[in-house]
Amino acid sequence: MIKAPKVLVVIINYKSTKDLLELLESMKNLTYKNYDILVIDNNSQEDLSLLKKYKVKLIENKENLGFTGAVNQAFKNFRYDYYLLLNPDTIIDKNLLSELIETAEKNNAGFVGSAIYDYTTKKISAIAGKRNFITGLAFPVKNINAIMELNGKDEYVDACSLLVSRQVIEKVGYFDENYFAYLETEDLILRAKKKGFRVFTNPKAIVYHKVYGSSKGNKSKRAVYLLNRNRIYFMKKFTNKSRFALFIVVNTLFVFPLMILVYLIRGHFSLIPAVIRGNFSI
Repeated sequence: MIKAPKVLVVIINYKSTKDLLELLESMKNLTYKNYDILVIDNNSQEDLSLLKKYKVKLIENKENLGFTGAVNQAFKNFRYDYYLLLNPDTIIDKNLLSELIETAEKNNAGFVGSAIYDYTTKKISAIAGKRNFITGLAFPVKNINAIMELNGKDEYVDACSLLVSRQVIEKVGYFDENYFAYLETEDLILRAKKKGFRVFTNPKAIVYHKVYGSSKGNKSKRAVYLLNRNRIYFMKKFTNKSRFALFIVVNTLFVFPLMILVYLIRGHFSLIPAVIRGNFSI
């Protein structure tokens, strides 16, 4: 009998311990059993004593290493067949791991993404997507049929719930820690695709996400700054000089002003400085 692949579930916690405990409770129902759980706390300064009853491995960092630095700790120090990256502010379906592993093993996949549903509305919020290399903007694909047509060629999948093969880490490397958080997964996927790895999504692998819970809301100044800064950094890293120059022109004349306008219309005046800093910090 072929032994089931060993999986390390990696959860990065930053001031989301209440949500994390609810996630761990939902994991008790997983049908796939050959896994361990690693919680890496990024100096949340919260009471983590209740984690003991869930038999998790725990790393308590003395500083916030970001999503990239913390996940890299797992990649570097724990050797497993697969790593399941899970946001702490999620609730998972009992068949999540079974579905992800089945897709990974059947297709020899480097990455397998999940169908992410909004925890409150129960509507699909993300599955996978593509990035426009002129504007630098990403466009999520939520239609399941469209996703199935993309399978094996996905440009990015949501790191809210993402299965990563050990082979990717060994042959491609770790997350680029310059990102700190946001777009790091897309970066790793593009590097992996250049080495022949494929990306799949399994719509039956279901996760319910308390949207932006782990970053404390879509009004977080830090999140807005990082999303804008990392988009510039990503484009600079993955385009040639002429394409990057075109992107800068389009971004400066169209995308950036449109972003400012959107924030003004929505009344998010306090976030505008973060948008400006993010767009002009690279």
